[in-house]
Amino acid sequence: QPAPPSPVVFEVLLASEPVRDAIRSGAGAPQLTQVALAHGFRTLATRLRDRVASGTLSALAAARALT
Repeated sequence: QPAPPSPVVFEVLLASEPVRDAIRSGAGAPQLTQVALAHGFRTLATRLRDRVASGTLSALAAARALT
């Protein structure tokens, strides 16, 4: 019997205007992260935690995705 398909969870950063402005201004990673989070970006860890909490992903699968 074939194994069930593995779940797929992505981390996607859309280059919104505030993110582009931060990049143009030479902002470092912490500042870019702060701007992105303020404009709807969700980290992979956050997405995985939400999936585990909703029961659509096992904790083991989430841990594997982060390692």
